Amino acid sequence: MPSQEQLVSLDLGPDEILGKKFYHGRGCNTCNGSGLKGRTAIHELLIMNDRLRDIINEGASTEKIRDVALQSGLRPLRESGLTKIFSGMTTIDEVIRETVID
Repeated sequence: MPSQEQLVSLDLGPDEILGKKFYHGRGCNTCNGSGLKGRTAIHELLIMNDRLRDIINEGASTEKIRDVALQSGLRPLRESGLTKIFSGMTTIDEVIRETVID
């Protein structure tokens, strides 16, 4: 189970982890004790559409562009990481280290 500090770092409340399974590798000589085998990517892919193109051309702020991107289906990096935590592909520590809260 994740620590309270880890949950705060991921901006997760008790209701959001209810019934979720968390994984932690045992570690071995091959992985230098990390418990991770190889690498897996987490992605945040912005697919350009007319609305995004228009606001970018108008000089919209980064916040506005992000809001429109989220409305258009952008899946944030942190969310991608959470999905991989819950599927056992990575650990909480990795996602905390490699992402920031939006």
